[in-house]
Amino acid sequence: MAHRSPPRTPLVLSPEALFRYQIVSAVKARALSGQRTDAAAREVAAQTHLTPAGEPRAGSVRSVYRWLAEHERDQSAEPAPAPAPPARAISRVLPPALLDFLVEQKDEDRYASVPELLRRAHQLGVCGRSGPGLLRDFRAWVPT
Repeated sequence: MAHRSPPRTPLVLSPEALFRYQIVSAVKARALSGQRTDAAAREVAAQTHLTPAGEPRAGSVRSVYRWLAEHERDQSAEPAPAPAPPARAISRVLPPALLDFLVEQKDEDRYASVPELLRRAHQLGVCGRSGPGLLRDFRAWVPT
């Protein structure tokens, strides 16, 4: 049977919060398109906006700045996103020296086959083993 998660509580915002978000979004959109924030705030405040109920409403420049400041404060209070996981190693099976050797050799001789490159690596002592086991490990590493 499939795992069922409990139902999520729906997010309910007040009409006032939705209206303020509409105004803040309009100012931020203009600022992101290159307009200065002060000019964007004045222009957005001069417009008449519709509330979620469809009623026309305008906001003053002072209110727009206050709502912008509240939005910035709320955004900075949110927890920072989790740090990115550390970069995954290219291979957990093949030694880094071998991978470096393969890249170097492939740059010099692009027509060399993988078995040939592995034979060269073994002859030069880049890796301690050769044969089908190393080739199998290499094939497991290469995406299909």
